[in-house]
Amino acid sequence: IAPAGRKQGREALVRSILDAVDSQSELDINIVDLDLVHSTDDIAIFTYEEQRHTAHAFQRRISSATFIRSQDGAPLLLHLQETWIED
Repeated sequence: IAPAGRKQGREALVRSILDAVDSQSELDINIVDLDLVHSTDDIAIFTYEEQRHTAHAFQRRISSATFIRSQDGAPLLLHLQETWIED
């Protein structure tokens, strides 16, 4: 779920990330306040703040991400909820 509240699928999320990186060579993303909310052998839920810096803007969003263990053991993003932080 995008910061403005729009539900989107995995492909749209990946495309938006790649588009942002391609269009803004000066894009710098920092993850702060990472907190493991819950975990088991097969699932992990995190919250964190994402800070995006460009030459012209600074944006922040609070996020909650749920990962599951894929069949090969690698983490797989199952759900992502992002919300803009207004200063």
